Amino acid sequence: MIRTVCFTVTGLPPKKDCAKSLWSEDQEKVAKLRQAAYIGIGKNFFKKWVRLVVIMYAKPEDGDLDNFIGGICDALKPVPQNTNFNRNYWLTLPADIAPYQSIAFQDDKIVNEIIAKREIVESEEYNCYRVVLMGE
Repeated sequence: MIRTVCFTVTGLPPKKDCAKSLWSEDQEKVAKLRQAAYIGIGKNFFKKWVRLVVIMYAKPEDGDLDNFIGGICDALKPVPQNTNFNRNYWLTLPADIAPYQSIAFQDDKIVNEIIAKREIVESEEYNCYRVVLMGE
């Protein structure tokens, strides 16, 4: 059965950067995204396929849209093995969003379509992003 989950997160999403791990550099953003997604998805993550739609409200100088999309995908799956992150930080948060948990999917290879758009805002106080996940 096809499901659709939609949620909005204030601030900027975590940013994928090959030089550093978003699990240590952007842990607060990762946790905020995982919490918002978990509220909508619960323990029933997508297993077959997913369509991802992201509308981000931010300035272009905040970062490249594709790096934010990569960060969102990485944050919605379990942390890769051997990734360094602050375990003490995550112990203060609900176990359901812990790094080793699947939030939207076990692996982002099941994402078969991505639609992303940036709406430019005047001030960072308006930074937020809306995520829609549709799939099975």
